[in-house]
Amino acid sequence: MNQEDAFAQCQQFWQGRRGIVLSTQNQEGVLLSSHAPFVYDEAGRLAVFVSALAAHTQNLHEACKTATPMGGLLLQDEQDCTQIFARERLSLVLLPREVSRDSAEFIAWMSRFERRFGDIIATLQTLPDFVLFELQVQKAVYVRGFAQAYEFVGGLNVQPQWQKPR
Repeated sequence: MNQEDAFAQCQQFWQGRRGIVLSTQNQEGVLLSSHAPFVYDEAGRLAVFVSALAAHTQNLHEACKTATPMGGLLLQDEQDCTQIFARERLSLVLLPREVSRDSAEFIAWMSRFERRFGDIIATLQTLPDFVLFELQVQKAVYVRGFAQAYEFVGGLNVQPQWQKPR
């Protein structure tokens, strides 16, 4: 597969997902994996709108303060996977940034959430504990199958490089 095909297939894959597995770390260094619905913009940035009651939200706040990258994972649905060892996936290194509720960015992100997830977003916006985080993709590795891994550096809107087997 050439770079253009890999780019198109990866874009179709990640834009078709609705939830992301987040990997965050607390102040003691303990890792936490969790799930959150996400949206994306034209620049390939992602965003999550999460409750402050969730442990990963506290970890996201801490990552914002210290500019610490975190992990993200988008996975092919298991029932659609013919070979579990070659499951299609996108592993992400993300830099989170909290988006203020009184900003134009917040309104734009919430519009994307409403288009993608419907009326529940209007309800969630009324809850004061919900926080919006923009996730800037620093690096990503798209795995299409055996010996089909492509690395994106600097975002999801750049041409990927094929990762040679090690």
